[in-house]
Amino acid sequence: MRVAIAQMNTHTGALSETCERMLAYACRAQEGDADLVIYPAPTLTGLMALSDATIDDFLGDLFTALQALAEKLPIPALIPVVVQKDGELLQEAMFLRKGHVTPLRLAAEIAHLSALTRGSLTDAAAKMMGFGDLSFDLPCFEMQDFSIGVAFTYQELNAWKDTDQSADILLYLSSLGYILHDKNTAMGLHAENSRFVSDTNELGTWIVAANPVGLYGTHVYIGSSFVMTPDGRLTSCGKAFEEDLIFSDLSKPSDTDTSVAESSVTDTPVTDVFATGASVSAADEPANKAHQETLNTYDTTDVAWKALQLGLTQAVIQGGFEGVAVLLDNSLNAHVVEALAKSVLNEKQVYIQKLHAHGRLEKNVEYARLAAVACEKNLLVLATENKTDIALNPSGVHATGSLYILGDFYLSEVRDLVEPASLGRETEFQEAPSMVSGLDGDMTPFADETERDAFVDHVLTQMLEGNKSVRSLLLSVEHPKVAERVCEAFQKNTFARQSMRPILTFSKHSIVEESFPLFSMWRDTRASEVPRQDTSTLFDGLRSSAEHTFSNSVPDQMEAPSPESVQEILEYLREFSGLEGAGVMFGVPKMWRGPFSEN
Repeated sequence: MRVAIAQMNTHTGALSETCERMLAYACRAQEGDADLVIYPAPTLTGLMALSDATIDDFLGDLFTALQALAEKLPIPALIPVVVQKDGELLQEAMFLRKGHVTPLRLAAEIAHLSALTRGSLTDAAAKMMGFGDLSFDLPCFEMQDFSIGVAFTYQELNAWKDTDQSADILLYLSSLGYILHDKNTAMGLHAENSRFVSDTNELGTWIVAANPVGLYGTHVYIGSSFVMTPDGRLTSCGKAFEEDLIFSDLSKPSDTDTSVAESSVTDTPVTDVFATGASVSAADEPANKAHQETLNTYDTTDVAWKALQLGLTQAVIQGGFEGVAVLLDNSLNAHVVEALAKSVLNEKQVYIQKLHAHGRLEKNVEYARLAAVACEKNLLVLATENKTDIALNPSGVHATGSLYILGDFYLSEVRDLVEPASLGRETEFQEAPSMVSGLDGDMTPFADETERDAFVDHVLTQMLEGNKSVRSLLLSVEHPKVAERVCEAFQKNTFARQSMRPILTFSKHSIVEESFPLFSMWRDTRASEVPRQDTSTLFDGLRSSAEHTFSNSVPDQMEAPSPESVQEILEYLREFSGLEGAGVMFGVPKMWRGPFSEN
C-alpha cells in the first residue's frame, strides 16, 4: 500500500480554507498513486480551546466541513480532530472514504460495547457506572488487507504493546509540539535514536508519524514526518521547518522483503512558513536531499533556534502584525531576541528602542513608551525575559499582549543560543540584577556566575519539569541553602507571574501552568529537625472519607438495562458514526484487551 503524509502549515479555526488546501494535497497524493493520505493531528482544528457555550456550534461547523470534504476527496483520508475542553485535550481520528466520515475511536467503543452486550449486562452496567476498568479497544481500521492502528500519545503507543490487538501499520498522530529536552518530538530529525525504534521492534509494525509545521496556540511544530520499517529503519522523512508531501510504499510486516520506495514531493506551490503569508514555489530536488545533512548532524541548539524563528514568524503572520518591537538594553536576553527578530523579518518590520537607563523606574517608563508605539504601529512586543527571570524575578511593566519568546528557555539555555544568534561568545553583556535576593556576592559555593546560574536552573528544572517537592529537592542537591533561597523566591513571586503570558512553549510543563495559591503564607521549605508524625493514616482517612461519600451516592441496587434498550443505543451510535457503507472492516470485537484470551 502506498501512503502519503500531508505535512501542512495551517491556521487554527480556518476550516473552509484549510479544507480547500487539504483537498489540494489529496489530489497531489492521488497523482502520486497514493492509496491513503494522512494529515497531522492539529492540521484541521489546531489546538482549539472550547467552552460550554461554543463547543456545539464549533463541532457543528467542523462536521459540516468534514462531510463536504469527504464528498470531494479523490482517495481515502485520515484526518485527526483535536480540541481542548476544560483544560483536557480531546482527540479523535476521522476516516473519510466514499463520502462517509467515520470516527474511529467512537467506532472502537461501539465494538467494545457490542461485545459487552453479548456478555453480562449487569457487569456492563456496573462498568459504565465506574466500577472496574472499562477498556475500549484502540482505534483501528482495515484497508487493502492491512490493519491500521492509531496512536495520539506516548501512552497510546505503550498501550498497543499491552493489548492483544495487532496492527500492520501504526499511525502516530502527535499533538505534542517540539519539546527542547524530548528528542522524540524532533520526529524524523532524531528518529533513528528515538523511542520509535524500540516501538517498531517490539510491535513488529510500521510506524507512520505525521507532524505538522507551524504554530498552533503557543506550541511550535517542526515537521519532519517520517516512516519507519518494522525493524526500525528510517525509510522516508519529510523536510523540517517546511511544508512537504511524503510518499512511502508499505508492505506487510510478515513479508521478507521490507524494501520501500520513498519520495518527497515539493514540485507544486506550498506555503513558505517563513514568508509573510504568500505562497511560493519550491524548487525541484531529490527526496531527502534538502535535509540529509541535518539528519546526520542533529544539534539541539540549532533545532531550537530554527524552532524559535518559525514560532516568531508564524506569530507575526497569524496575529496580523506589521512587525515586532523590542526594548534593547545591554543584556544577553535582549540581544538574542533582537538577533532572532532580524533573522526572519526585514529591517522595516523590526522596531528597536534602545535603553540606556539602569534604574527600574526608568526602564519601566521606556517599556511603557515602547508598548504605546507598538500599539500605534500594530507591532508585536517581544518581551526579553527568560524562564529563570519569570520564575524568580518577574518585575517591571509588561505590555498587554506581548510575547515571551524566550519564556520557556532557562538562562543557561539562552547562553547556548549565542552561537546560532551570531553574537559571539566574546561579547560582554551587562549583568542583570540578581535573580535571587542576596545571591549576588554569595559566590562561596560556586567558581563563577555561570556555574551559579547553572545550579539555579537545575533547581528550577527539578521543581518544574521534575515535579519534585521543595523538601525532597533540598535533600538531593549539592547546595541546599542556595536551593532553598531559589525555591523561596519562586513561591514568593507567584502573583507577579500571572500577567507574564503568552509564552512560546518548548517544554512539557510551561511555567504559566505552575499553580500555587496566591498570597499563601504556607511555604514548602526544609523540614525541621523534630521528627514528624506519620501522615499516611491521615491521608488514608481522607481517601476513605471520599470513598464513603461516593458509595452513599450510588443506589444499593442498580437495575441493568434491558437488551432491547442497549441494542437501541448501539444502533444509534453505529448510525451516527457512519460505519454503514464506509467500507471499514472491524472484525470481531474482543471482550477485553490484554495478553490473555477471553477464556
